[in-house]
Amino acid sequence: MSWFLFGKSGKSKQRGKSTARRKSSRKLPWAMMAKLFAVVAVVVVLGTGWYYGELFLTRQINRDHNQNPPAIVFHELPAWLGEHRQQELANEISGKLKADPIQHDSLSAAAHRLAENPWVESVQRLVRKPGGVVVVHATYRRPAALVAARDGYHLVDTNGHRLPGVYPFEQLRALGLIAVINVGSAPPAEGDRWPGKDLAGALKLIDLIAAEPFADQVRAVDVSNYAGRMDGDKPQLRIMTDRGIVRWGRAPGEEGVYEPDAPRKMRMLADVAQQAASRGRIDADGKIVDVFHDTPMIHQPDNWSDTRSALN
Repeated sequence: MSWFLFGKSGKSKQRGKSTARRKSSRKLPWAMMAKLFAVVAVVVVLGTGWYYGELFLTRQINRDHNQNPPAIVFHELPAWLGEHRQQELANEISGKLKADPIQHDSLSAAAHRLAENPWVESVQRLVRKPGGVVVVHATYRRPAALVAARDGYHLVDTNGHRLPGVYPFEQLRALGLIAVINVGSAPPAEGDRWPGKDLAGALKLIDLIAAEPFADQVRAVDVSNYAGRMDGDKPQLRIMTDRGIVRWGRAPGEEGVYEPDAPRKMRMLADVAQQAASRGRIDADGKIVDVFHDTPMIHQPDNWSDTRSALN
């Protein structure tokens, strides 16, 4: 009897504990929800503060940008580009740049725009510096020659890319560049490479001449017979000086089996210029000089007007 009463009493205690657990479990979700609500509230407050803070900062930066746009600095800009072209390049990308340091896309847009300019060979990077300064790191195309066309003379770089500008014959001396005449193709769009191997061959020769002391005597390279398109038995390239002609032969690197290479031809021109009768000139003082044989040969021009007409 006593055991039964003890056992009954034990069950009653267990039921009490179970009921307490159920009541406690009913209260637990509400506590968690209260904590979750508090966390969400904090996140909302912080997010709202961040949004309006960023909005204020953006408006302030845009206001400063309208008053003080980013200053554009070109790193190691070649002197031959000049202040005028430098300003043109700066104006071309200034509209793409934003003062907001967070907007990295504006740097990419400006770099892409700059890379499309005919004067620019490649763009390495644009770097934003403190104080609203953007530094441009790029490589630029250098004018190497002028190519004659129907509308005038066009600038090209060493690889034959057409650069902006068309010049009359009267400005050739002032520009100080050697011309290429009688090319077989029309001018391409600015920034594009001039088609045809004749210009490429002439540019190789001009690159050799530019380093020589007699470069100022040379006015043009005539490619009218390049690849023997007029006469397969005559020299393919001619150097037109201000007083005579040097019949060069094939383009550097394209010499025939029995033709001297370019270094040998350059030595022959130096020998001709050193002769007393030549007076320091590679055209032997206004004559026709051949250097496509083993030894240089000097001729009197048959028709002086014909040699001059090639430059007009």
